[in-house]
Amino acid sequence: KRPVMVISGASSYPIALNFPKLGSLCKELNIHLHADIAHTAPYIASGIHPNVIPYADTITIDTGKNLRGPKGGILIYRTVDQKRIQHSIFPVTQSSPNQSAILAKAALFEYWTPYSLKEFSKKLIETAKNLENALKSCGLNVVYQPTDSHLILLDVSPIGITGKEAEEKLEVIGILSNRNMIPNETLPPWIGSGLRIGTSVLTILGYEDEDLIKLASIIGSALIDNETKASSVDSLLEKYHSSTVTIS
Repeated sequence: KRPVMVISGASSYPIALNFPKLGSLCKELNIHLHADIAHTAPYIASGIHPNVIPYADTITIDTGKNLRGPKGGILIYRTVDQKRIQHSIFPVTQSSPNQSAILAKAALFEYWTPYSLKEFSKKLIETAKNLENALKSCGLNVVYQPTDSHLILLDVSPIGITGKEAEEKLEVIGILSNRNMIPNETLPPWIGSGLRIGTSVLTILGYEDEDLIKLASIIGSALIDNETKASSVDSLLEKYHSSTVTIS
């Protein structure tokens, strides 16, 4: 059977999606195109990635990821679907609206200017590219390159470990990442052959290029040589993270 809906979006695929092509194919086949831009909203809004508005029938945005706003979402749809969508939200799945959350989302978009959002988006990608190149120099295999976003996906199978093992090795020394599946995956998703690394926090905290190289070296040593450089991680934490508020 022909699909009713195509969902375009990813959490570990770092390359810009070709929405004009997706939109053209879905329109030709009369298929609903839904765009999940939870991770890529800043890039699309600032014109770095292709505009999705002319091509998607519905769009969902996560305001709590790279837009750096409150936890929540935004649903964009065409007027032809307005009655059905509004009814499916209220009264079917939601009762009274959360007014404070709505206000927080409005404040978020008031905070960003077109210039500041574009500059932040460019910096996210620049940081990811610099870390990606440093990881490659350490002998790690990057699956999709060069990245078009804040995401880097590594294939750790050539060094004889699983994504789960890689995640655990880094967590021990204070680096958070997560296991992931890769193309032509042979392992179950809860183990995986890939490791996903994001650079959002690194960008927000202003990591300099030399410290991205240092971080890549720490990651490479932990994964390839099984060497833990916890003291090196501590020095980065002291330099960039000590001013952040912690709750114990």
